[in-house]
Amino acid sequence: MCVCVCLTRFTISLTDSSQICEAQTKTINCGPHNVFKIHAANYGRTNSTICSDNQPPHKIDNTNCSSSNTLSVVKESCDGRLRCSIKASNRIFSNPCPGIYKYLDISYSCVPLTSSKTCEGNISTLDCGLDVIKIHAANYGRTDGHTCSVGRAADEVTNTRCRTSLALGRVKDRCDGKERCTLVASNHFSNGRDRCPGTYKYLDISFSCVTEM
Repeated sequence: MCVCVCLTRFTISLTDSSQICEAQTKTINCGPHNVFKIHAANYGRTNSTICSDNQPPHKIDNTNCSSSNTLSVVKESCDGRLRCSIKASNRIFSNPCPGIYKYLDISYSCVPLTSSKTCEGNISTLDCGLDVIKIHAANYGRTDGHTCSVGRAADEVTNTRCRTSLALGRVKDRCDGKERCTLVASNHFSNGRDRCPGTYKYLDISFSCVTEM
């Protein structure tokens, strides 16, 4: 049996934005089950009213101020994360317009984590299309009595404290930064050892698709 988890594009229902005035730090978060997908970002000034309180006119009159590396820096800091703390500063984004009071303007969406659960001995394929995979959590074992329980004896699904500490690192090694990866749910994720003899296990992965790592 082959289980394929394919996600070629997120359906994004809401785009939000956040502005951070120069020299300030702000933490934004997407909640416990969603991650950031950054759409646009600029450090500079394209508007004379944002972050203008107590600023003299000559500090906010240039509204054609953009830093070329902003999007890549913000993506690296925030894309695929549950929360993001970032500072609007010349040191991080360079100084595209000396003498102008700047701000960091970010456009983003919060998208749900995707879950892949693959029964022991089966194959799972994670597919992000043109984006790349970012692994957030992984376990090979059993943490509930319902997943992969059909046709199994009761004593094969009662141990719900079966965890493998090596699973996350191994799944990251195989999948992080790739558009697509294929995994076999096996004791490979516990270094070849059966950590829970007699328990029917499954590979449980939480991941998101990001533009770049």
